[in-house]
Parts: sequence; C-alpha cells; structure tokens
Amino acid sequence: MLIYVCCAGGITSSLFASKIKDAATQNNVAITDIFTAMKEPELEETHDFVLAYGPIELFSHNRANNFIKEIDIILICPQVRYLEENTKKAVFRYNPDCYISSLDIKLFGTMDGAKVFENLLTIIDSIKKS
Repeated sequence: MLIYVCCAGGITSSLFASKIKDAATQNNVAITDIFTAMKEPELEETHDFVLAYGPIELFSHNRANNFIKEIDIILICPQVRYLEENTKKAVFRYNPDCYISSLDIKLFGTMDGAKVFENLLTIIDSIKKS
C-alpha cells in the first residue's frame, strides 16, 4: 500500500509522515520520498505500508502520469488543500480508485500522527473491501 503525503515542497509532509510512522509501531512501515518510492517498487512488497512524502506539484507534471497508478492514498497537507480538486482531476484520469483527502488542520497542526494512522487503517480497510 503506497500512501503519499504531499505539501508545498516536501518538508512538512516528511515531518508528518514520520509522525505517522512513529504511531504505526505494530506495522512494518517504510518512509521515503516519493521519487525513491517510485524507483523502488519492492518497498511495497517488503513493508505493510510505504509512506512517501513530497510536493503536491508532482501531479501537474506529465512525468508523474506513469506512477500515479501506483499510489493508493493521497493525503494533502492543509497549506495546499486549495489544490485538492485539481489534484483529484489529475489523478483520477489515471487512477480512479485512488483515495484523496486533505488532512485535518488540527491533526496536522498538532502533528497527531497516531490519530491520522488510526484514520488510515479505517480507509485501508474500506479500500480492501471494495
């Protein structure tokens, strides 16, 4: 399962992804930037989840089209939530089953990785059932 946490440039998303990983103590979670995740697809085979982080602008580049299909969940950081609809349009053309949502501003502001991980488990269960 590839989960992409994206922000303006990749810095706050990397910090938040690390907070989610810290909360996922019972799971084998890899954390890496999105470009490494795309170059190393075996990460998904050897881990329960791959938390990738990076810039939301990735979806505005044609080069992203090749690996948009590989992303299962996209979490958008609050500072770029205004790009959620454009992101959905870009992603759904290649991956209509991708789950896309903006992160709750309070959870993000407090860096509550535990609550977001709990929410992720619910999302993942619903994805697996469909």
